[in-house]
Amino acid sequence: SSDPSEKPAHHVAISAPFAIGKYEVTTAQWNACVDAGGCPHVASDASAANLNTPARNVSWDDAQLYVKWLSGIGGRPYRLPTEAEWEYAARGGTATRFWWGEQMRKGKANCMDCGEPWRMDAPANVGSFAANPFGLFDMNGSVWEWVSYCWHNSYKGAPSDARVWDDPNCRT
Repeated sequence: SSDPSEKPAHHVAISAPFAIGKYEVTTAQWNACVDAGGCPHVASDASAANLNTPARNVSWDDAQLYVKWLSGIGGRPYRLPTEAEWEYAARGGTATRFWWGEQMRKGKANCMDCGEPWRMDAPANVGSFAANPFGLFDMNGSVWEWVSYCWHNSYKGAPSDARVWDDPNCRT
């Protein structure tokens, strides 16, 4: 990428297994957290009436509340993935930019100029595109994804393993 925040390129070793959601968190799942008092109601638009679309307008802090609530009802510790875990999962075991190759292709993701079922006014339902080789859906395009640590303007000093890159002055 020509984005300076994605440099320098570096190798990361993921030595511990991890689990990640097969689909993005849906509006219905988010609403269950809201109804239980674990998550705030987030501003939405008319497209939020479709309960199978990804939850939108969720801040990093909101996402942290969701995984805390999910841990409480699921009986397991849940957390946001690290950036390295997310990228590994998104690539689906491949070494290319996207799991299907180096270039964005029509019909592979929910993004402008990617073909149907993309719509400008709302995201596509979760699972609308083919799963990657790991069986994960919608890892490219659609809505923004949150990871467990805050933004850094480069990978200089990034850990060489998949641990969370803590920063005491984190501003997500």
